[in-house]
Amino acid sequence: MRTRTIAALAGLVALAACETADEGNAFITHVDYRVTAADRRLVEDTLASKLRAPGIRMSRVQGSENLADGSVTVCGYVSGITPAGVRSPEAVFGGVLSANRQTFNIFGGQGKGQDPSRVALVKSICQIAGVHL
Repeated sequence: MRTRTIAALAGLVALAACETADEGNAFITHVDYRVTAADRRLVEDTLASKLRAPGIRMSRVQGSENLADGSVTVCGYVSGITPAGVRSPEAVFGGVLSANRQTFNIFGGQGKGQDPSRVALVKSICQIAGVHL
C-alpha cells in the first residue's frame, strides 16, 4: 500500500514538470531563484519548529521560482543537535515558500525522517521544480 501511495504521488508530481510541451514547443515554468537571507530565516524557523531539534543548520539550499504563481520551491539539507548532544547527519528537506514569502510548507509524504522512499519522493519533487540535489 505504501509503495503504491508513493508511486501514485510521484506520478502526479511528474505531471507538473518544469517544461510543458504544446505541439512540440516547450515553455519554461520555473526559473532559478536566489534564496534570500529572509527566506532562509523563514525556512530555518519552520524546520526548527517541525523537527523540534536545537541547533538547526541548513546547507546546499537551492530555490526555483514557479512562474505561474510566484511560489518558490526550496530544497537542501538540514541537521540538528540530537538528544545525545551531537550533530545529526544531514537530512534532505524540501518545501514551498508562498508567493508573498510569508509561509514555508514542508513537503510531506509517507515515512519519517530519512526513510528511503520519503527521501526519493522529496528529491523527485525538488527535481521537477528544477532543484537538483
